[in-house]
Amino acid sequence: MDRRAAPRWAVLGLAVVVIGGLIVTVSLTTQPPPTPAPPTVSSTPSTSSVIAADAAPALTPVRYYQFDKKWAKQTYGPNSGDTVRRWGCGPAAVAMVVASLSDPSVDPGVASRWSQKHGYFTHAPESGKTEPAFFADFAAGYGVQVRQLNTGDLRSASPASARAVKLRAQQAVRDGDWVIALMGKGLWTTEAHYVLWYRAEGDQVWIADSNSQREDKAHNTFSVFSQTMIRLWVVDVGAAGVQR
Repeated sequence: MDRRAAPRWAVLGLAVVVIGGLIVTVSLTTQPPPTPAPPTVSSTPSTSSVIAADAAPALTPVRYYQFDKKWAKQTYGPNSGDTVRRWGCGPAAVAMVVASLSDPSVDPGVASRWSQKHGYFTHAPESGKTEPAFFADFAAGYGVQVRQLNTGDLRSASPASARAVKLRAQQAVRDGDWVIALMGKGLWTTEAHYVLWYRAEGDQVWIADSNSQREDKAHNTFSVFSQTMIRLWVVDVGAAGVQR
């Protein structure tokens, strides 16, 4: 073999091997692995990792309904026709509060019996059939703080005064507390009715109504909801030791 040819093969990266009388060329060149493309970095954050400031869900209360057969026919009031189904919206509202924040065994039947036993039932017009003092007194027995924001009727108060009370209540709910609201004639009732307001975002409100499962009574606007408010009580959710 001409030794002068070797450098030419070396340049070509070939080796010569004699196998069975045959000359075989074998490549000696090792190809480097391909360089991976650099990862693509987007300047726009993924929407899955972006959480709106008000996206965290509010604490949702236990739901009770006056028409539940477990207590619907239970007496609430002095007359034979006075039942939880008919008049128990006040006890049902505070039962949702206490069961959610303190004692899960409390239900509208328990709250109604306590209310009647201690003289909080009333047939006074536009009262919701439950005295205003009942809510703070009953809840206090379970370590839950409830404070009444106003004693008069918001519908007959001066516009400025009524608006101030309503906005205080709205801010309390935005901050994570709840509000028991006595509603007057309108969307929620034909006379007077207690509901539990537990969430507020923008002009939207979410309400636990013990006498209805209608969507417009469970979720509406603050402007609509506040029109027929009579009296309001703030439930201190944080003081009950529940994370808001």
